Amino acid sequence: MLINKEKILGGGFEFSICWVIALPSEARPIISAFKLTKTDDEAVFPIYKNEVTGQLLIISGIGQMNAAAATSYICGRYNVPAWVAWINIGIAGYAQEPLGKLFQVAKITDERQTRVAYPGFRFSKLMPLTTLITREQPCNDYKTDTLYDMEGLAFAELASRFSCNELTFLFKVVSDTNAKQLRRIKPSYVEKLLAQNMRTIFLLVDEVKELVKEEKRRLDVSNDVKVVLSKFHFSASRKVQLVQKYRRWKTAFPNTPFSRACAHAKSAGDVIHILDEMLISAVFDRPSS
Repeated sequence: MLINKEKILGGGFEFSICWVIALPSEARPIISAFKLTKTDDEAVFPIYKNEVTGQLLIISGIGQMNAAAATSYICGRYNVPAWVAWINIGIAGYAQEPLGKLFQVAKITDERQTRVAYPGFRFSKLMPLTTLITREQPCNDYKTDTLYDMEGLAFAELASRFSCNELTFLFKVVSDTNAKQLRRIKPSYVEKLLAQNMRTIFLLVDEVKELVKEEKRRLDVSNDVKVVLSKFHFSASRKVQLVQKYRRWKTAFPNTPFSRACAHAKSAGDVIHILDEMLISAVFDRPSS
C-alpha cells in the first residue's frame, strides 16, 4: 500500500500559515509574492506551497460550503498542526468607498444574525477593523457600514477548531459598493486590488508568524507524544485532547514513561481512554489532606 508522506509528515516542512482563498484572481498576488508553487495534482482543490516559509494555500471556490470543505480538506491532507495560523483573504463589498482599502475582520455574522464569530488577534495598528456579514447570495445593495462576502463565517468557524481563534484571520479588500458593480468585476481588477496591498500583507504575515512561534512553543510536547501521533490516526480534535491530557498525565505520573502507559493501545481512541482512566485513578488514589 502506498503511503501519502505529505499527509503523515506535513509535506516534510515546518508549517506556519494556511491560506484559504475563494478565487484564483484573489490568490495569484499571494502566490506570486510568497513564491508558492502548485503541488499535489491529484488534490480535489488547487493547492500551492512554499516549503521554505512553511506556507500552504488552497483555492476553495465561492460560497460557505466550498470554504468549509477546502479548509477541512487541506487540514486533513497535510496533517496541519494546531499552532498554524489560518488566513482568509479576498475581496468584499462595502457600504462606502474607498475601493481597494484593506480591512481586518473583527466580527462576522450571517445575514440573520444567528451565528457570530470574533476571529483573530487584532492588528489595528496596521489596518482598520470592521465587521463582516457572510451571505449565501449577493445582495442588491449594502445598507450598513459593514463588509459583505460569501465565505468568511464558515471559514472562521471551522479554522478556529483546527487551530485557535486568535490564529484565525480574515482580511478583506473593498472591491465594490453594490452588488451590480460586483457582477462587473474582472479578474484583472481583483488581482490589482490585492497586489496594491501587498506591502501591508507582508507586514501582517511577519506579525502572524511571530504569533505562530509563540503558539508552537506553548503547545510543544515531548517526543513520546510525537511517537504516538505518528503511530495512530488522530483527528484534529483528538490531537488537542491528547496534548491536554498528556500535560495533566505528566503532572500526575512524572516518573512513568509515556510509551509504557500507551504500550497496549491499538488506536487513537484507546490512547485517550487509557489516559482518562489513569487520570481518574490518580485522583482517587491521592491521599486526603
